[in-house]
Amino acid sequence: MFMVSMKTAVNSYIRDFSLVEESLLGVEFMRNRNLSNNYFLVILGALLLGSLLLSHHGNFQRGEIRGRVLEVDNSEVVVTGLAQIGHQILRVELLSGGYRGDVIDVSNLLMGKLDMDTFYSEGDRLYVVINPNPRPGTPQARAVEMIRTGWQGVLLLLFAAALILYAGKVGFRALLSFVISLVILFSILIPALLKGFPPLLITLLVVCLLAAVINYSVAGFNRRGTAALLGTLAGVASTVIISQVFGHLMKLYGYTSPYVESLLYSGHLDLNVRQVFYSSIIIGASGAAMDIAMEVSTSMAEILEKKPEICRSELIRSGAKIGKAVIGTMTTTLLLAYSGSYLTLLMLFQTLETSLVRVMNMKIVNAEILRTLSGSLTLVLVAPLTALIAGWLLKPSSGNGKLLCEGNEFEEAVSMVD
Repeated sequence: MFMVSMKTAVNSYIRDFSLVEESLLGVEFMRNRNLSNNYFLVILGALLLGSLLLSHHGNFQRGEIRGRVLEVDNSEVVVTGLAQIGHQILRVELLSGGYRGDVIDVSNLLMGKLDMDTFYSEGDRLYVVINPNPRPGTPQARAVEMIRTGWQGVLLLLFAAALILYAGKVGFRALLSFVISLVILFSILIPALLKGFPPLLITLLVVCLLAAVINYSVAGFNRRGTAALLGTLAGVASTVIISQVFGHLMKLYGYTSPYVESLLYSGHLDLNVRQVFYSSIIIGASGAAMDIAMEVSTSMAEILEKKPEICRSELIRSGAKIGKAVIGTMTTTLLLAYSGSYLTLLMLFQTLETSLVRVMNMKIVNAEILRTLSGSLTLVLVAPLTALIAGWLLKPSSGNGKLLCEGNEFEEAVSMVD
């Protein structure tokens, strides 16, 4: 009778201790509730998407009307090499709004800028803006841009289908986190930066939110997700320090970023461009940090599941070895990603036979070097830190007398008391 009472007491004590541990960690309270995780993400995504639609309802379409080009008059276009200067007169059938079915003349201004101009042909679909009070003899509207959203939708559907078919529920949650991340960036980060909030502070808060959403949506609300989250945040903290220290030493002020001058002259002269530049480095590095942290944490959780008797130190060593293998490819991935975005610039340097010394000291090149090496150094730090964190979270205690039990270990602990 006494032994039964002791067993019941110990059983209750261990359960209570486990509950305390889980409440302190704050991540195990939804264990075995994957469906609830999905509902949580769906609700969160719907709320964020709704807030984006409500706050930007006037920005999605401001008077643009869809149309189809019927005829093209290029008599006012002057061709100079690869560029066209002048304007096209387009005969366009309107396909939306109150003008549906109308056929009007549309002007398309060409400024000789290949990256900005769009040269239309018969059959192209485009957006036009109606001029409510056109002067006699002038076109009734102007061309805005060619319609490309249809093919964007096809590409997005292919991506979503491939993700869900391959990864199933995890792929569905990853797709939701992808949408939520886009909404967070466009509805929180960018408006906050434009309103003058401290760029680094806002970026860190947004990155923390993104890391939590992405890691928990993929891994679930468990220790594996928490280990990946903490490893990611440790890497982000190192990126903040590295980017600011070396950005200051290399005297990079962020003015090499695309369209930064246009942004300043559009009414944001008080914008802290330097901190925005550092923020862009942090955002880029955080994505790679999440990737490697999740890989290390997931691999360690899988090892522990297949070999539950493994000790903590051995588990950490296994995670560190996995991290080394992942780092080898991820650093090259960052290099290829950043250099690929400036491939034409690198080709131009080679064409002009610019000296390597001059190239290596250009601001725009150094900005990309800072991005690449900051991200790579972050990865080197994230892998061992995640392995260490995951080792302590996934294997809370070592030895036969441990009290922090989970799964089959709970019954083993009770049997040891008997």
